[in-house]
Amino acid sequence: MREPRCRSRLVLLLTAGLLAALPAAARGDSTLHGFAVELPPVVLEGVPVSHVRIRAIDDAGETVTDLSGPVEVTGLEVRNRDGRPQTASRHLQQGVLTLQTDLAAEQKLYVTGADISASAGDVRSDVPVFRLSAWMALLPPVVAILLAIWLRNVIVGLLVAIWCGVLLLSVGEAGWWAPLLAIRDMMETYIVQEITQPGSSGGHVMIILFTMMLGCLVGVMSQSGGSRALVEWMSRFASNRCRGQIATWALGLVIFFDDYANTLLVGGTMRPMTDRLKISREKLAFLVDSTAAPIAGLAIVSTWVGFEVGLIDESLRQLALAYGDPSLHVSAYSLFLATIPFRFYPIYLLAFGLVIAWTGRDFAAMRTAEQQAQITPPPDVASPTSADAQGTASVGPPTRLANALIPLGVLILLLVFMMTWTGWTGLSPGSSRGALATVRDIVSNADSNRSLLLSAFVASMVAIATAVWLGSLSLNDAVNAWVDGGKSMLLGVIVLVLAWSVSTICDADHLNTAGVLVEWTAGLLTPRWMPVIAFLLSAVVSFATGSSWATMGLLIPLVTPLTFGLLRAAAEQNGAPVDVSHPLLLGAIGSVLAGSIFGDHCSPISDTTVLSSVACDCDHLAHVRTQLPYAMFVGTVAILLGCLPIGFGWSWWLLLPAGLVSVVLGVRWLGKPLDVAS
Repeated sequence: MREPRCRSRLVLLLTAGLLAALPAAARGDSTLHGFAVELPPVVLEGVPVSHVRIRAIDDAGETVTDLSGPVEVTGLEVRNRDGRPQTASRHLQQGVLTLQTDLAAEQKLYVTGADISASAGDVRSDVPVFRLSAWMALLPPVVAILLAIWLRNVIVGLLVAIWCGVLLLSVGEAGWWAPLLAIRDMMETYIVQEITQPGSSGGHVMIILFTMMLGCLVGVMSQSGGSRALVEWMSRFASNRCRGQIATWALGLVIFFDDYANTLLVGGTMRPMTDRLKISREKLAFLVDSTAAPIAGLAIVSTWVGFEVGLIDESLRQLALAYGDPSLHVSAYSLFLATIPFRFYPIYLLAFGLVIAWTGRDFAAMRTAEQQAQITPPPDVASPTSADAQGTASVGPPTRLANALIPLGVLILLLVFMMTWTGWTGLSPGSSRGALATVRDIVSNADSNRSLLLSAFVASMVAIATAVWLGSLSLNDAVNAWVDGGKSMLLGVIVLVLAWSVSTICDADHLNTAGVLVEWTAGLLTPRWMPVIAFLLSAVVSFATGSSWATMGLLIPLVTPLTFGLLRAAAEQNGAPVDVSHPLLLGAIGSVLAGSIFGDHCSPISDTTVLSSVACDCDHLAHVRTQLPYAMFVGTVAILLGCLPIGFGWSWWLLLPAGLVSVVLGVRWLGKPLDVAS
């Protein structure tokens, strides 16, 4: 009786040993139930997806983390730059396989079948894929722009655009059309979360609060008579329309550290003076908008610099890894500075704004608006930043220049201090303690949005303290002015949140609108044409998404390695060396940075365009309609005397003077002075 029992035990032990020696996926381990495939909710035909994640799951749907080994996947292809699929083996690592598009490494991930299948051993899972025509990804921005123009109401256009985008995404997730559920998801997932969950840094909340804090600051300055005193002081120079416009343009250059601060501060401060000089609100909005992003993008120290340098640095790092050449990973900040002469659009636009202000000549819709401003005064707006609230009424507090200069000085000094201190502590953190260490910790752990918010809040508190200390307002009146100033920014905040929602729906993890535009223009990319193609492509993407930063974030990692690869291939044929300081590479990077601003200026769903309208109390669509011809003129000059000739070997030393002269001559030729004497 014992011998058969011993033999049975021996057989069981040998069987268990053999099974243990086999991979879990191959032996059909009971813990492996199947595979879960995670990918963007909508897949566009012929457009790469950002990522696909395949998980080995058990009966409860949990990841089998102790499972590793090869897995066979069909319905997906990772293609190189030449379009050929990669043949690299695919392995699960701790139960997970992640495939993704890597533009820096020139790899794109495509969904090639109606189903994605994953199998290992005798376990197989098929996941259906919802696919849309690529053109449908353009639907939200197109709807937003067309409805805003047709209905003359940007909020309605943005809301309908968000709903259309959410409806497309809901079909991809649920497999059926659900218009009512799309309304729910629009509010809960895409509008509310733009405020509550924009990222770990809380950037959107800070921008909203910063916008309101600046409104609070301007409200206190206005009610205390500080704005009126500032206008009267500047009126010593701005005694006519020409000097008033030049003063507005010059103030836009002074506020170089951030485009949001520039827009809100210059617009709210200069509006009473420009109203008195019968300068149209549309012209004021243009002068504000045409200096905000261009000067922030060109400045060597601003809130834009860290973002742009970070993108360039990552691209250079990827180049060094791809070509096995550490010398390609040069200083990103040095390369950033080297691209400044190649950013033709913002340079020409700054010059164009000065020429328009100096000559008093206008053309297209702007001239009509200026003519109308000579006849009809600007509409009264019941806000603390309107003309009456800023002290132009007959009754009000005495004008004290300190009520404006002290809080504005605190705001500027705090912003410069925080950005300088952040850079210093990021390079060489010290070991000091006490109050100094506390300040450094607060600033060094904050991003630029936090610095803006803290500066604006402190400045608004200083404005209250100054007004009360000088006797211009009582404490209750100062607090009420502070609250009313924040209320005046409500419309701008609403439009900002809706514009952010459209941008999120169009990003690479959702409808991938920019990816469609990139794919459609991929066949046009050659080294000689890269600067002009990069400019036009970034302009279109920025116009469609309303975000210059999102455009830079998409195209810098694409354009930098692509341009360098094309240059490298050409150099191998003729034996000429090439490095990252090549003019074509600098021109391509500079064109992305410039084209993003150009498209942003033309787009009615751009946040800075919206803020310019709000800060200047100008009808938003009127601002877009009057600014568009000016931006198109400067953009054309930037292409013809910048991006295009750079590709054919012209030097920027020759192009910049030629472009500046062309801007002056263009204004003289197209523009005409007002018919009504000012």
